[in-house]
Amino acid sequence: MAFSDNKGEGYVSLIGHARLVNDVAKKKNLWKFEYAAFFPNGPESDDSILIEFTPQKIEIMHFHLRIGIWPWRFKPATLVREKESWTYRAQSSGETSWILGWKTC
Repeated sequence: MAFSDNKGEGYVSLIGHARLVNDVAKKKNLWKFEYAAFFPNGPESDDSILIEFTPQKIEIMHFHLRIGIWPWRFKPATLVREKESWTYRAQSSGETSWILGWKTC
C-alpha cells in the first residue's frame, strides 16, 4: 500500500499482510450512508468486503523534510515492526538524529 504527498514531494509505503473479512457485524459497524452509492445492497450484501491490513514495514521518503535523502543517499527511512513496537532502521548517523527528533514532535 502506498501514499504520496505531491505538494511535499514525499511518499510512504506500507508493506505487510492483508486478509479479507466478510463479517456483517463489522461491516455494519463501519458503514456510512455514502457507501450506498457504491454498494447499494448495504453491508449485509456480499457485494462488499473488508480488507484487514497489518503493516510489518514502513518506508518513508520526503524531500522537503529531508527524510530518506540525508545525506543525499536517496534511500527511504525504514520502520520495522518487532512484536508490538516499531524500530527505526537508520541509513546514516545524520539521518538517525534528525528522524528521532522528528518522531518526538
